[in-house]
Amino acid sequence: MQGNKIVIGIDQSYKCTGVAVYVYNSETKKGRFWRTFAVTPKKRTKTRKRAVIAGYIDDLLSDFRYRYGDVRICFERPRLFSKGHVSASFLLSIGALNGAIIDTAESWDVPCYSIDTRAWRCAAVGNCKCKENDKGIPPEKYYTVKHFCKAGYKNRIIRRAADGSRIFGHDIADAMGIAVAAARLEGSVLLRSET
Repeated sequence: MQGNKIVIGIDQSYKCTGVAVYVYNSETKKGRFWRTFAVTPKKRTKTRKRAVIAGYIDDLLSDFRYRYGDVRICFERPRLFSKGHVSASFLLSIGALNGAIIDTAESWDVPCYSIDTRAWRCAAVGNCKCKENDKGIPPEKYYTVKHFCKAGYKNRIIRRAADGSRIFGHDIADAMGIAVAAARLEGSVLLRSET
């Protein structure tokens, strides 16, 4: 993996955080996903959930930072307005989660960036539209899930439940999209450095 860049895309939330490790060669403009997973902390408080998520990221960085050097993290920037209003409690809690991610990256001297939802969707998937569907995928995630399933990552996104129904890992698909966009948009004003 020498000469490649590693981008860790994170779709953060307290319920389920998607993480995707994308290995990208800036000369050939090609990349592949080395690892994807979802973190679903089973803790009662948000403080403990933040610690679990930060622990997973710390483990990832300990694997990559000294071996490969060129590692960066990118996560989705929280929207200030959602459905016409600002939710102060949401901004405070997601800000604390973002702070835990940034602090973990900083402890390994890894640069951390954030990107707007519409910017990464357009860069990685080609559009940021919603689509109603009967598959159980949230409308705003439909095109992201569809794009990465068609790209050959279906086995990382869709899994079977105990009753045989399909579960769509849209958090993983979003993390994949964030990682691809961060690799493609390196140096762009769309990526905001977080410190």
